[in-house]
Amino acid sequence: MSSHIYIIFMEIIDLKKIDKEVFERAYKARDETIRERVQNTLDIENLETKMKSEVFQNSNLLESLACLVAKLKDKFTDYDTVLSDEASGRLVSLFLHKIINTKKEQEGKEKIPIYFIAGGRVRHPEAEFDVNDFISKKKEALGKTLLVTEHIESGGTIKFLANTLKSNGINFDIATVSLGQDPLSYKTNPAKNAIYGSIGEIGAKSLYFKYKATGVQRARKGGPHPRRSKLRDPEEVKQSREDIKTLASEFSKLV
Repeated sequence: MSSHIYIIFMEIIDLKKIDKEVFERAYKARDETIRERVQNTLDIENLETKMKSEVFQNSNLLESLACLVAKLKDKFTDYDTVLSDEASGRLVSLFLHKIINTKKEQEGKEKIPIYFIAGGRVRHPEAEFDVNDFISKKKEALGKTLLVTEHIESGGTIKFLANTLKSNGINFDIATVSLGQDPLSYKTNPAKNAIYGSIGEIGAKSLYFKYKATGVQRARKGGPHPRRSKLRDPEEVKQSREDIKTLASEFSKLV
């Protein structure tokens, strides 16, 4: 390699490194600004004591949910549908759906529907067909969609659902409680553009396998929707839904 070509090559590498560093500083600064706003607006620790469900008795989860709401605040009324990545995405999806419809109602707009899709970390070909078939049949009615999940780690599940929406010509955003890696790490994966509450594992640790509170789990034999869980606890389900109403009301201060 000639010295001239080598210099140009190194300049390209340096530019990419600079771009990455600039992006990292930007999103970290934004996240810190959002976090400070949440902390100045809400008393998270006091709110935690009001939670009835064990799932929401977690200040880290509540702060991540609050940061997610703060990032979505200017987008809420843009959505026509909420699509929940089941089954662990159920609670955060219901929470965001509640906020969206409250905001819509305040502005004199129609409330929007929510659909529960069993994306799952392990999928069978027939399950993928069923999910695609469901979305394909609904695509005319979905409109601008908010795809919601509790946590994105590798991005495999969300990539499948995002590609299914994209192939059906549906405009969508992705919202997640937590992102397992920094956004740049996902490269071409749709997860890189996800709107997240925090970077880390709080969504997975707090909401994964919470069948007692969600009341559902992924169907074993495919199908586009989750099934009722045998581990469902009616009281826990009731309490988690009451907590969602409380949180949606409290977090309206951020919208």
